[in-house]
Amino acid sequence: MKYGLSLLLIFTFLFPSSIFAQQKEEPVIGLVLEGGGALGLAHIGVLQVLEEMEIPVDRIGGTSIGGLVGGLYAIGYTSGQLEKIVNDMDWSVMIGNNIDRAKAPFAIKNEREQFIFSVTRDGTDVTLEGALIDGTNIYQKFQELCAPALDVRDFENLDIPFYCIAVDLKWEDQVVLDKGYLPDVLRATMSIPVVFNAVKMDDMLLVDGGLLNNFPVREMREKGADFVIGVRLIEMDTTTGSHGLLDLIGKTYEVVITKVRCRYEYDPDLYIDVVLPGLSASDFDRTEDLIRLGREAAEKVSDELKKLQRGNYIKKKDLQVSDQALILDNIIMEGNVYIKEGEIRKILQLPLKQQIHFSDIQVATEKLQAANLFETIRYQIKKEKNGNNLHLYLEEKGDGFFNIGLRYDNDFGASLLLNSTFRNTFTGSDYTSVDLRLNRNSYFSIDYIYHALREYSPFLTATLKGDDFYEYISENDYDVFQHNQLELRGGLLWTPYNSLQIKTGLEWQWYGFNENADQFIFKPLNNHLVNYFVDISIDRLDEIDFPTYGLKSYIQSKFTTASNPDFKNAEKNIWLSMGHIQMIPVSKKITGSFSAQIGMSTGNIDRQFLFYQGGLYNNFRSNLILQPGTPLMRDNGNNAASLGFEMHLELRAAHHAMVGYGISNLSERTADLFSGSWQHGYFIGYHISTIIGPVNLKLGSPFDDFDAQGFISIGHFF
Repeated sequence: MKYGLSLLLIFTFLFPSSIFAQQKEEPVIGLVLEGGGALGLAHIGVLQVLEEMEIPVDRIGGTSIGGLVGGLYAIGYTSGQLEKIVNDMDWSVMIGNNIDRAKAPFAIKNEREQFIFSVTRDGTDVTLEGALIDGTNIYQKFQELCAPALDVRDFENLDIPFYCIAVDLKWEDQVVLDKGYLPDVLRATMSIPVVFNAVKMDDMLLVDGGLLNNFPVREMREKGADFVIGVRLIEMDTTTGSHGLLDLIGKTYEVVITKVRCRYEYDPDLYIDVVLPGLSASDFDRTEDLIRLGREAAEKVSDELKKLQRGNYIKKKDLQVSDQALILDNIIMEGNVYIKEGEIRKILQLPLKQQIHFSDIQVATEKLQAANLFETIRYQIKKEKNGNNLHLYLEEKGDGFFNIGLRYDNDFGASLLLNSTFRNTFTGSDYTSVDLRLNRNSYFSIDYIYHALREYSPFLTATLKGDDFYEYISENDYDVFQHNQLELRGGLLWTPYNSLQIKTGLEWQWYGFNENADQFIFKPLNNHLVNYFVDISIDRLDEIDFPTYGLKSYIQSKFTTASNPDFKNAEKNIWLSMGHIQMIPVSKKITGSFSAQIGMSTGNIDRQFLFYQGGLYNNFRSNLILQPGTPLMRDNGNNAASLGFEMHLELRAAHHAMVGYGISNLSERTADLFSGSWQHGYFIGYHISTIIGPVNLKLGSPFDDFDAQGFISIGHFF
């Protein structure tokens, strides 16, 4: 008996908790973040307070931007890092379709800068774009931000276990995303219908989870949370003015689905209600206010939060992020039908079996997206038995497009551009573009490129056009004549880089002049020329409407020969036109630019080869020489030169003020080009970027006498 009592005392001494008390387990704390567009940036302020108060987050989940913030926090980013990320992010780029022009193929640069409306043609089916935003830019950002966790497929294994909600349109039900490829998952949970393209994943078509469950508390409990903190976003509309497109879509979306959500959404144990007066789902430029309001909301419930503090709290450290080095063993493509793997690899230019960085893959896929061949591009790097493989999941666009462009300026009048583009008609990579421009100088053009995706390709162009030219007689008195022309071009196109294109070949011209353009529409084509041409174009501008860095240059040269079987006795001339613009960044808000043009010819072949001076237009035109303060085509000559300088000041987003100065000279002989009387002029202007293209207002005058010339243009140049 004594022996048994002794053993009991020893056991009790060594294991007191097993006899006297069951050690209390700490509750599993789950944090649920509601969706709400830009309003969800307030979640970062809540996370900051939780970190400062040492409140543990054992699990995290959310919907839409709540899923985005929660996912990044689950990877390991601190709230301070998240604040820096959203403050540094250019949201206008992230939630837009703009792709860096430097990455776009040369021909696509022009496509994107002419049209305001586009529909896709696939066979006989014609469809509008599926959404306002294709999601490419934000997907690339997710790839970058999720780089430290790209190998994690089960989100239970993240720094904090995580899930988010999406809706599968095929099965018309919510999907709890707790496994998969994290960039795809984050892109899916915030794919607002109509705004963003849906995400195809496995056998699902996923859109924003807020359609059914914007506050996934029940799912958090099912994941094992004992105590759930829910952060709600309380929008209070104090404005009386108009709303932006995204705001209107968001409000309509909210009204329609509020009643549907009631069967999915449940109450947490503790609410943190973030009241957001005067803020909306599109206010991504108000990050400081949103984060501040999130902090204030969390601080209001600090007494309740203190009850959740633990003695063993581990403070989060900044996540170390680097540009991962890796070796790709293969590129595996899915979804490409017409576009061959070899063509895609040429665009990507990703070396295999040698070290590259993750950023190289991002740049390569951005080039592929910029080629305008695919509706969506997703990619994953997988460690498989045969090495590191880049998997590309591609969805090709239709085999043709129908595009519309509109513009007006007071020099050339109103214009309507109708375009049909056809791909893969004969070779699998050929390209045909048919243009019809309707205005007072209408033209019809067909361009054909045999291999549009290759560095070298034969090409053919046929153009029928009419142009008005002016001959100055006296002040306010001009003779107007019309030049009508049929032109056939054929030759070789070389595009060694996305920013450089060289064309060379032969050109046949049949043309005629109508001396009274107001009386007749068309004049018989009774003159003939055969020309050998070389055209060189360089375009490294970051934007076309209002570039801040880069350059743009052109050289157009012709060796002209009148159509004559007797080549030796035929009249021959050389015609050359060159232009260059160089952007000079001064500060974040101020950009300068320097421009120059020069035109030379060895003889006066015909009036269409003259160089015409004057005007305040915005784009290089090979035989028009810009001169502020001088009416369009005020003077002409066989040779011309001009220099210009401009300063651009960004007043606020999409609004710029301009001031510029220019000088130019005309001469009949090349030897006199840089002598004689140079004309001087200046202009002031205002520029607005709009949904229909740029709007430009300019007022120019000669330097020595105020004789103002006004200019207005609306829409993209074509």
